[in-house]
Amino acid sequence: MSKVTLVLVLVLALAAVTFAATPVNPTTTRAEIVAAVTAYIDAQNRGDVYDMMSMVSRRDDVVSISDGQIERGWQTIRNSNAQLIRNGAPSGRDMTPGREMPPGIKIGEVDVMVLGPTAAVAVAPFTFSVAVAQGFVLVPGASTLVFEKSGTKWLVVHEHTSITTQEVARGIE
Repeated sequence: MSKVTLVLVLVLALAAVTFAATPVNPTTTRAEIVAAVTAYIDAQNRGDVYDMMSMVSRRDDVVSISDGQIERGWQTIRNSNAQLIRNGAPSGRDMTPGREMPPGIKIGEVDVMVLGPTAAVAVAPFTFSVAVAQGFVLVPGASTLVFEKSGTKWLVVHEHTSITTQEVARGIE
């Protein structure tokens, strides 16, 4: 091995170690993740599937779980979200003429666990409105979003949403 090659290998190895040792600023990462979660929910409330899906990774293994359904792949998740929006849920929009629902999904405090420089998990409680004969029922739930950093943008690679079905059942009775 020539001296030039050896020096180049050492410089690259040093650069890799330096990059790997660069500390993650958890405060900045947390703020970025909270902003990403808020933007994602805002897009849902606007019924903006294009904006929602711009925040979801196009990886083949991206997953969304909701109401006991597991969906895999960006296009499948996009189609499902588009159908939900067309049906008026979960954005809180009621498609019945003359019937207006309270604003859609409201999230609570977002807890963020930073897993490293390119991975984080967000967990947040939420409520959304469901139309019933007597008016509306606020349904509580929780959501977990796993994010992966791609370039300068945090993208959802896994989403899991669950609701408290007892609240829905009480409102429907």
